[in-house]
Amino acid sequence: MDFWLACEDYKKTASPGLETRAKQIYQQYVEADAANEVNLDAATREETRQNVESARPSCFDEAQRTIYTLMEKDSYRRFLNSKLFQDLARSKEMKNSLIQAFESVQTQTLGPERSFSLGANLLIAQCSLLPAASGGGSSSSLLDDLAL
Repeated sequence: MDFWLACEDYKKTASPGLETRAKQIYQQYVEADAANEVNLDAATREETRQNVESARPSCFDEAQRTIYTLMEKDSYRRFLNSKLFQDLARSKEMKNSLIQAFESVQTQTLGPERSFSLGANLLIAQCSLLPAASGGGSSSSLLDDLAL
């Protein structure tokens, strides 16, 4: 993802800085054994190396397209199936149900103080059902994260 974003940023670079920035991106992401080497086939890597020598805004286009395809077909699908994403999705569903519950409470004719008290109790009860955040979070930190 960092490589793809760096390429997008590179396309906006002013002409005098293109050559320097192209070399930086190449050395950081494309070059064999680079610090943040991306998964490119040899032909795309060589084409990109040659393109960097002319430092045009489009010199990373093919490499960027290859990485985008890999993200779309592999990384993104793995992320969607990851425990992290699944937990986030469940939390989002819980947040949406809380919002609906609050909207329901607000439509009732309980008076402002009683409506708020009922809503706060509902929020605390619902948050106690949420899975703890990684690192051992508590209900109160989850309440802060929901930012309702």
